[in-house]
Amino acid sequence: MRTFGAFSAKGGKPFYGELIGDEVSVLERPFWLSIEPTGEKIGRRDLEIGVPVSPSKLIAVGLNYAEHIAEMKRTPLGMPLIWFKAPSSLLAHKQDIEIAFPEHQTDFETELAVVIGAREYGTGWTAAGPQPGTFPFCVGLIVAAASAVNLFSGWRRRHAGAVFIDATKARRIAAFGLPMLAFVALALTLGFYVATTLYLVGVMRFQGHYRWLTSVAVAVGTSAFFFVLLELWFKVPLLKGPLEAALRLH
Repeated sequence: MRTFGAFSAKGGKPFYGELIGDEVSVLERPFWLSIEPTGEKIGRRDLEIGVPVSPSKLIAVGLNYAEHIAEMKRTPLGMPLIWFKAPSSLLAHKQDIEIAFPEHQTDFETELAVVIGAREYGTGWTAAGPQPGTFPFCVGLIVAAASAVNLFSGWRRRHAGAVFIDATKARRIAAFGLPMLAFVALALTLGFYVATTLYLVGVMRFQGHYRWLTSVAVAVGTSAFFFVLLELWFKVPLLKGPLEAALRLH
């Protein structure tokens, strides 16, 4: 089994690498994105071991089995408790565990950290098993297959002489589909937040017939809200464009 982790030389910049014998092979990128080595190797004894993962959030589950509920003397709720933990709660190798409330009962647990990635995480199969992108890829295939089944069912139930789509239906579809296509194109070029602002302004002004001031205020406020929620609080980076680069909002 191959061993990957995070390392740093004393006082140096942290990096990800693969432990091979008594040496660490430095990687180009974090090992969950790529295992391409840089060619540089550093002796293990000269390095400190860091936190091996860098999740945007930790999802904790509690009271998820009957014995634990009875042990805690809690009333069954019919569902487990779910809450978030900050990534800063992760500790590196040999770091001290600080108990905030020593007078309370402290239980030792094993937490499962799920790292949610992007498309570059891969959808194939490696020696260690499926790559992280495999599950969402399979879900997409299932959705596509279900859509094909619905299309076939509708074709079988068609009525002779019936019009599949008329001018009114075409305008409704275009009113929804064209702005969405424009949003995708803008998100890839200008970033998610600028695209969201332009999309909301356009839809509210030209389809909802709201005033310009209302449309712009709602669009900017919505984009700002999602930026704070996703980028600053949940640490989930989305597509950025030239505006964020100019403002150094990374």
